[in-house]
Amino acid sequence: MHHLQKDGALRELRGELPQAVTDAIDFSDALGEVYLWVDALCIVQDDNSSKDVYISRMDQIYGGAHVTLVTLNDPSAISALPGVALSRVLIQSPVEINGLHLVPRLPQLSIVEQYSTWSRRAWTFQEGILSRRCLYFAEHQVFWQCRTTYQSEDCLHGHDQDASDTVRGRRYNPLEQETGNDTILQFNVYESLIKQYSPKALTFPADSLFAFAGVLSAIADSFSWKFASALPESAFDLALLWRPMFGATMRPRALSGQKAEPLVCTSPTWCWTAWRGHLFWDPWHLDCFASQTVAIKSEVPSFWIRDSVGLRQIRRQQDIDSHVRISGYTASSQTKADCALVFEAKIINIKAYHISIPQMDQCSLWISKITGGGLSHYFRNKIAHSLWIYDAAGQHCGTLPGFGLDARPMPGKDRPPHYLVLLSRSSQDEVTQSAIQHSQDHLPLEYPSEREYYEEIFDTRHYKYKNDWALNVMLVRWENGLARRVAVGQLHADAWNKAFQESRLITLV
Repeated sequence: MHHLQKDGALRELRGELPQAVTDAIDFSDALGEVYLWVDALCIVQDDNSSKDVYISRMDQIYGGAHVTLVTLNDPSAISALPGVALSRVLIQSPVEINGLHLVPRLPQLSIVEQYSTWSRRAWTFQEGILSRRCLYFAEHQVFWQCRTTYQSEDCLHGHDQDASDTVRGRRYNPLEQETGNDTILQFNVYESLIKQYSPKALTFPADSLFAFAGVLSAIADSFSWKFASALPESAFDLALLWRPMFGATMRPRALSGQKAEPLVCTSPTWCWTAWRGHLFWDPWHLDCFASQTVAIKSEVPSFWIRDSVGLRQIRRQQDIDSHVRISGYTASSQTKADCALVFEAKIINIKAYHISIPQMDQCSLWISKITGGGLSHYFRNKIAHSLWIYDAAGQHCGTLPGFGLDARPMPGKDRPPHYLVLLSRSSQDEVTQSAIQHSQDHLPLEYPSEREYYEEIFDTRHYKYKNDWALNVMLVRWENGLARRVAVGQLHADAWNKAFQESRLITLV
């Protein structure tokens, strides 16, 4: 370690360096650049303190760099930066037709990037998002991209800078969007970045938060946000309501008593970094549908975070936080997560309900549409990937979207109990068919009808619309005094009020 910090140390080890590093050194030297940052060398890989210092500052490192060098080449290729150490392969075959010399264009950056390993890796996501300028080395040519222009070797006269990003081959960067002080636009930027990042691959699940830390730092600087794990504190009630899309999976986790290691994820279950796959916040039930805006009101007086530093209160944007310190809380020795969320809330044992796949023979909307034939694709897709909550009378009263039958809590003597935790309440003016028709120009091709919008959550024959009918609930599994997130969904307020409730201090890990 000390030897590598001496001037000229890398010259002695040049033959042992990866080809990518050697090519980057030669290319930087040819440009007359004095400094080169290489993650694998500049961050001591087996020193956690070194990682802690630099990983959260990657926004400064990439943002302060003159240019970031990116290789889109096949990782099995000999040359990491095509055209530096070895010649590139030229696939253009010019032809002459009636005296005209025609040359096929090479693939644009967006196409090359789409099929590259670089675009599928979680760690490299922040390179493209945080860098001011990127030089992409592909198999056939080099691309230049900055925040104002895009160029490639096969287009000497430049690209149409007024064309769309797709036409120019340029990636959309949500951080470049003007948001001002609009909290909704700011959250949309945050959500867009998560949607791009969450499906990407990690060799070590334990890195799921670290690989996004630089982006979080950039968001924090831009919006003056503070984060609890990877959720913004100023919009914490909304941020807790993220949902995995069908096919997303929870990252491997350590079993009770098992020591944390790189192959298991240490993110708390209430944070989206604990999952891999496509994630989202339901825009029509949490934001707006058919011009009917949703307002979320918290049902939790205060949230607290317990981590290695101690216990602190989450400061939400709304003036709703209680300044009374939580009482009766004792840190459990079972808590292994980096962040435990501590709060008092109302809960109901799921024994008061029945959770199963949708029973379509009991759904009036399904029956009236002749076995679903007249239902929208949106509705049929939603019910195919959701579990429905039924009350004691067998009536549909709530929905847990995003996962299938194998994920439902199964009753049993030796199985841990499950509870529904009341997080917040959504209020919204009634969605009518006329409001939907009036908003058609702003809706996608597939959208629900008035009845489908509500039948997705409850049976409209037995439960009726009212302004604040929608309760946002979290299904948790309770083990050894600790709660773990299973799913998030919505329940009709009347179904909640009919069941036995109790208040409990919850430690969510």
